[in-house]
Amino acid sequence: MPFRDLRSAEEGKSYWGRTARIARLSYCRAIVFAARNAQRAGVLPVSLTARAAILTAMRLIWLNLPQKQMKPEVLSTIYAETVARRRLPVNFNEDHRALFAGELERVIPETRMLKFHDVWASPEGLLFKGKSILRESFAFPNHLDQWRLRSVVKFLATNYVARRKRTIEREVLWVTDYWSTEHYHWLTDVTTRLFVVRDQLRDLLLVLPGSYETRDVVKATLKAFGVTNLEFIDDGEVVQCRSLLMPSHTAPSGHFNTEAIRGVRNVLLSAYGEMSSEEKRIYISRGGV
Repeated sequence: MPFRDLRSAEEGKSYWGRTARIARLSYCRAIVFAARNAQRAGVLPVSLTARAAILTAMRLIWLNLPQKQMKPEVLSTIYAETVARRRLPVNFNEDHRALFAGELERVIPETRMLKFHDVWASPEGLLFKGKSILRESFAFPNHLDQWRLRSVVKFLATNYVARRKRTIEREVLWVTDYWSTEHYHWLTDVTTRLFVVRDQLRDLLLVLPGSYETRDVVKATLKAFGVTNLEFIDDGEVVQCRSLLMPSHTAPSGHFNTEAIRGVRNVLLSAYGEMSSEEKRIYISRGGV
């Protein structure tokens, strides 16, 4: 049946609409997997024909995904909006004041507890539903605007078609974003969010992208917080979360909510102890650079 006929069926009863959508998506999957298997077997080289087939499938998938603008449920406000005022270092060069003028005083937005229903989580640390990648996946929400439509379609096709699916029925806790795998962002952007839900860690399942699993700083931090309910998302899978709780960032990346960052410090010192008197501090200066 031509696709236009399948499309017209959706204008009828909802049952036929669902049937039409399943038929189209099944056809798309067949195109993608047939092209890939043929390439792997050496029967079909990476050619314009194969690329056209895959792109056609991606387009059809995009057209037939439901358009859902996901707005989370706001459960509570954890921290009210504040203003952070920075003190200058003692060796500050006044000639450089203009470079930092915009950062000496910064509004820190409120931190809220958000709840999402039936969202998907990718191994890259992105949350999505229908045709939409959620802005809450990013350290800065406007970063989503930098994604071209083709990149979004490719991302969705990869996750809806090529990756195996897993569903988590229990309530999930999500505290990360797409770029917080490294040491600095993990300690300042992620653990501060973990700190604000520290009293709920026994009841929730913390889910993290698989790239975190081998990082020593992640293991040490989660141990300090007493995290025992933990699962990782493998590279080849995508996870559907029936109910997902997310504390929003405690501050824009590179900035800090004083209570949260000091709370993280106290948790880590309580777990691993104060620095001994024999250890020395190392100070680093950019003088002469």
